[in-house]
Amino acid sequence: MEIVMSFLVKNFALVCCIGMLCLQTENVSAATLTEYSSGHADIGLAYEDGELNLHYHFGGGAVLNGVALAAEAEFNPTNDGVYVRVPNTSSASFTSVPSGLEFTGMNPDGTPAIDFWVLPQVTTAGVPFLGFGTGELNSADWDNNLSFRLTDVQFTPQGDGVAGQGYFSVYQPGSTGGFDVNMDSLNGFDSSDEVEMAPNGHDHFVWGFTEQGLYEVTLEASGTHINDGFKSDTETFLFAVGNSTAVTAVPEPGSLAVLASLGIAGMLVRRRRRPQLK
Repeated sequence: MEIVMSFLVKNFALVCCIGMLCLQTENVSAATLTEYSSGHADIGLAYEDGELNLHYHFGGGAVLNGVALAAEAEFNPTNDGVYVRVPNTSSASFTSVPSGLEFTGMNPDGTPAIDFWVLPQVTTAGVPFLGFGTGELNSADWDNNLSFRLTDVQFTPQGDGVAGQGYFSVYQPGSTGGFDVNMDSLNGFDSSDEVEMAPNGHDHFVWGFTEQGLYEVTLEASGTHINDGFKSDTETFLFAVGNSTAVTAVPEPGSLAVLASLGIAGMLVRRRRRPQLK
C-alpha cells in the first residue's frame, strides 16, 4: 500500500509540474512573438566565440510587429519568437505545374486549380523579401563555400490547409528556362536540399508553400574554418502562411532544460528527421 501511495504522489507532483511549466511557457511565448511581415531580411550567418550562428538579419525598413525598423537588427528565430508572415496576396492559382517545379509538391492531390503561396525573389510591397546571407563572414577565414541545408519541415494545417499536403521549397528561375529547385520537402531530405554560398555573399530565392498553415523549417548551416575546423549550427524558422494563420510560440530552451532535469524532456521532444526517400 505504501509503495502504491508513493507512486501516486510522485506522479501527481510530476503532472502538476508539467502543467505549471506549460502555462508558464505559453504566457512567456505569447508576450515575445515577433511577426516579420515586409521589407528586406536574410537568414544570415555569423562566427562568434568560435561557433557559427544562424540568425535573422533584418535590414532598415523591415517591418516587425507592424513597425518599420529604423536601422539593421539581428534576432534569434527561437529565443526572440520571430516568425515570417506569408500573406494571402502572395498566393496564386495555376492550372498546371510549371516546368521544373515538380518537386515543390505543388498539386499533390491532382485538382485542376492549384493554390501556391510564395515569397518572391524580388522586392514586393507588403511582402517579406527574404534571402540568405554570409556577409558577416570573412572569405579569408573559410575553406570553400558555406552550406545552408534543409533537414526537416513540420506542417500544421490551418484554415483551408490540408493535412499531409503542406510542402516547402526554395528555388530560382533557371538560366536556360524553367526553375532550379535548391530545397524541397516533398521526398524527404538529403544533401541535394542545399543552398551553397561563398563567405561575404548574399542571394535571394523564391520560397514556396503549397497549403495554408504553419511551417517549421529546420536549417543546418555548416562550413570549415581554416583554423577551427568544421563548424555547424541548426535553427528552426517558422512561417505562417495565410493571413488568418495563428501562431503559438514553442517552449523556450529554459523550460526544456527544467523538464530534462526531471527526466521527462523526452516525452515532449519530437524526432524531427524523416526517412530519406530521394
